[in-house]
Amino acid sequence: MTRVFVSYSRRNTNFAERLSRDLSDAGVEVWIDFRQIHAGEVWKEEIRNGIERSEVVVVVLSPDSVGSEWVRYEIEYAREHGKGILPVMAVDAMGVLAANEALRWMLDIHFIKFENRYEQAFPELLRALPGKRRVSAFDSVDPAKIPNPFKGLEAFQQTDSSFFFGREQLVKKAVGVLKPGRPKRFLAVVGASGSGKSSLVRAGLIPQLRAGAFPGSETWRVAILTPGENPVQALATRLAPFFSEDVDADTLMRVLHDGQNGLHDISMQIMDGAPDAAKLLLVVDQFEEAFTRATEAQTLHFIDLLRAACIAPNGRTVVIITLRADFFDRLDRFPLFAELFEGDHLLLVTEMTPANLLRAITGPADAVGLLYDDGLPDRILEDVRRQPGSLPLLQYALKELYARRDGRRLTNAAYDAIGGVAQALARHAEGIYRSLNGSQQDIVRRVLLRLVEISEDGDSTRRRVARQDLTFVGASAQTVSEVVELLTAPESRLLVTSREQRLGRGRPRGAHP
Repeated sequence: MTRVFVSYSRRNTNFAERLSRDLSDAGVEVWIDFRQIHAGEVWKEEIRNGIERSEVVVVVLSPDSVGSEWVRYEIEYAREHGKGILPVMAVDAMGVLAANEALRWMLDIHFIKFENRYEQAFPELLRALPGKRRVSAFDSVDPAKIPNPFKGLEAFQQTDSSFFFGREQLVKKAVGVLKPGRPKRFLAVVGASGSGKSSLVRAGLIPQLRAGAFPGSETWRVAILTPGENPVQALATRLAPFFSEDVDADTLMRVLHDGQNGLHDISMQIMDGAPDAAKLLLVVDQFEEAFTRATEAQTLHFIDLLRAACIAPNGRTVVIITLRADFFDRLDRFPLFAELFEGDHLLLVTEMTPANLLRAITGPADAVGLLYDDGLPDRILEDVRRQPGSLPLLQYALKELYARRDGRRLTNAAYDAIGGVAQALARHAEGIYRSLNGSQQDIVRRVLLRLVEISEDGDSTRRRVARQDLTFVGASAQTVSEVVELLTAPESRLLVTSREQRLGRGRPRGAHP
């Protein structure tokens, strides 16, 4: 996952909040002060640490930021540490930039203009991130710097669209459902666990819409959320960055709780002044959380909000949900909502055909200039076909194959060494587990059990847990932290962590602009 530090003036806080949220939605690990700095921390030190741990610094340019001594410090510190600089123009600052001797060199860097074209500019920013575009015939390929195009156990994100292959027909079908002129602006993407529902929406469908899959789709505004324990709160928190500083999540919560048309009303405010073809695309990923983590009353109100917004005449909200197939029967309790799933508004993500599986194997490698040994793609394909539902195992095996590449080549010898599709993940996990002492192994078991949630009906779903809530009787906080760090480290990646966005207004930088 690409790590990005966002540098900005506090006078551009609203823009920076929206940009950081959209980058997070796109699969980027974002460092921004109001999310990362907590009470009691030394903020200057935390900012320097944030820059050092990031790969790229995105600089929000405006007359205010060009004149900010602290923004200039962040830029200089990033350059001293060899970090890439990606300037984005939030407010025209060409004149003040040219007059600023310390920062005039930035005029030689290609910048991305966001002013009055945010939705068109955002995909340009994603493509500018390192290692996120396909190589072309005009690119030289350094074997040591080839990015990893395989996702392992993680979902593909918008930033991975260049490496997403095998679902082209489903994406095309989804685009057709979302074209304007339909009475229901709704799509349910349903499939088994591990079938690639989230990847299809995030890496396949959204990038197509942003690229102008049909006239006007490039102007759509996109918001992604998961329901969690309070789906209405999650909705309000996600929509707040679209507004100015006098509207926060609590304000939106009051609107959302004031009848079932709250989301429609908020959407119309967000889209006020946007091009006529523009819509607010609301993606509710892992929708099953609304059934397993929220109360039934919360779920019913959340569903009513979504339904009213996507059927309102002349409404501007488009709703996409991803749902595990084994929760489909829960719709019986919400018959009006279930009507939205009728016809082609229900997209089933089924097993991939052999031809599509082969594209998923060879396409990402071709995109970055990797080469397979003769016959290896067919070997991998045959192993996958023997194990239905093994798409995550395939991606993990390919990720391990990349780690053992010989220059540009993915080899048969490396595939044998990892144990193929069937054994790559099991051997990796078992190796990590056996390397731990008895107390650490006990913590691993307890952590994994904490990450599974069983509903009253006996259904199991993965559960997101706050890091500070991983406490266990008889285990020190330091030992638990060490085990979690081991399981989430890049070389193990058995667990995935992320920071929740905490919306805040202004910067924790005292009087600095």
